Amino acid sequence: MSLSYRQALACTLSLVVKGSENIGTITDVNGYYEINAEPDDVLTFSYTGMKSIEVPVEGRSTIDVVMESAAALLDEVVVVGYGTQKKSHLTGSISKVENEKLDQIAVARVDDALVGQVSGVNIQNTNGEAGAAPTIRIRGTGSITSSAGPLVVLDGVVVDADFLGSLDMNDIESFEVLKDAASAAIYGSRGANGVIIITSKDGKEGPTKFSYHTFWGNKQAHQSEDYYFSVAETAAAEMAANGELSDRTVYKQLIGVDRDWQDVIFDGGNVTSHALSARGGSKKTKFSVALNYLDELIGTLFHDTFTPNNVRNERSRHGPTFLSCRH
Repeated sequence: MSLSYRQALACTLSLVVKGSENIGTITDVNGYYEINAEPDDVLTFSYTGMKSIEVPVEGRSTIDVVMESAAALLDEVVVVGYGTQKKSHLTGSISKVENEKLDQIAVARVDDALVGQVSGVNIQNTNGEAGAAPTIRIRGTGSITSSAGPLVVLDGVVVDADFLGSLDMNDIESFEVLKDAASAAIYGSRGANGVIIITSKDGKEGPTKFSYHTFWGNKQAHQSEDYYFSVAETAAAEMAANGELSDRTVYKQLIGVDRDWQDVIFDGGNVTSHALSARGGSKKTKFSVALNYLDELIGTLFHDTFTPNNVRNERSRHGPTFLSCRH
């Protein structure tokens, strides 16, 4: 007997005669097999992640079957690095954050939305530049001379931390943070400072659903009274130190205008965001289209702008096996 696939798989199926523990075999990489079975026997075909099939022999010498993926089995596993593992068997330190309300936080970058969401993860804005990547530390600083930032993986692809500035929070499905060495070991030395795995939203089976999110905000930089001195205070301090006033200070007294230059340099700014998406599809074909517009104007150092506008288009086609094509 022989087994054939519509799609050739680089794996082997298991098949046994139902009710027998000793009669069984596996297919080769092309899906072919041979087994000794009686005309009234029933063959059971199985493979991890696919639905088991029971086929009566009924005296046939050749039996061809098509396996179907078992989507329900995916809910029983957790993504760990490049593979999966049952949640009950997971011993590493992993935190998962679902995007249930994160897209309601008015932030320009997706990593800013993780502030205060995961224990052991410290996120700080150490750069006043608009759209600058925050400093992320997972369980402290792991290196003094080299980078101490975590490895960022987006949909299975390693990306630079600055790449997150081009993503929109409305397109993110979930975050998974691998904190300890056991969880991040699959990534080698690159995961020494922890790993952040980001999963984007895919199309869903059913009628097309449109969603629109927008927000507007105003940002102000913190000012300190320690840096503000009036002309009279400056003249008094200079007279006490030098016994006389410089020509510059005398000129300021003649003008008679006090100006807080912090108001000029740190004049604040606005942020505006618009996100429109459409997702849907059938059982075999799903699609996701998203348009994002962001305009952030910050005056922490005069006028600084950040405008990451992008279009995201994804379509997936699922065949009779677990083959899936995405682009």
